[in-house]
Amino acid sequence: MTIIRVAKQDIATVPADALVNSTDSYLSGREGLDAHIHRLAGPDLSRACAQIGECKVGEAQLTPGYQLPVKYVVHAVGPHWQLGALVALSLLANTYTEALSQAASMGCRVVTLPAISTGSGAISLADSTPVVIGAISLVISQHPDWFEELIMCVATQEGLNAYAHFIGSNS
Repeated sequence: MTIIRVAKQDIATVPADALVNSTDSYLSGREGLDAHIHRLAGPDLSRACAQIGECKVGEAQLTPGYQLPVKYVVHAVGPHWQLGALVALSLLANTYTEALSQAASMGCRVVTLPAISTGSGAISLADSTPVVIGAISLVISQHPDWFEELIMCVATQEGLNAYAHFIGSNS
C-alpha cells in the first residue's frame, strides 16, 4: 500500500529515490523551485537538462540527481492558468501522471513531489490540490505496487493545510 503524506519541507533536501521538479519547457533552472534544485544539484544537472532540450507541457523527463539526496530528478512541465481552467487542470493531472510514470520506470519507490504550477503557473492551491490528489490516487489505484511512499513537499502553511485536507495527515 502506498503512503501519501504532506510535509512542509524543502523538497531538495528530502532523501528519496526521485524528486519531481516543477520546471519550464526548456528545463532551464532559471526560476523558483527549479533554480533552487539546479543550484543544489550542481552544474551537471544543467548540462543534462541542456542535452534533453525541450519538454512539452504535461510531460516529464528524467535526469540523475547528482548532488541531491535522490537518485533521479523528474523534470515536469506544468501548465499555466492562462490556458483556461479546464485545459490547465487537465494538463496538470497529466503532468503528475507522467512524472510518476517516469519515476516508476526507474524503479523509484519513494518520490517527493511539489505543488506544480502553483507558483509561476498561477494555479491556486484550491483549484490544483483536488486535481493533484485525484491524479495521484488514480495512478496508485492502477499501479498499487509502484510506490511505497509519495511525499507532497510544500513551502507554506497554506500548502500544508490544502494537502492535509485531502490526505488527512501532515508532518
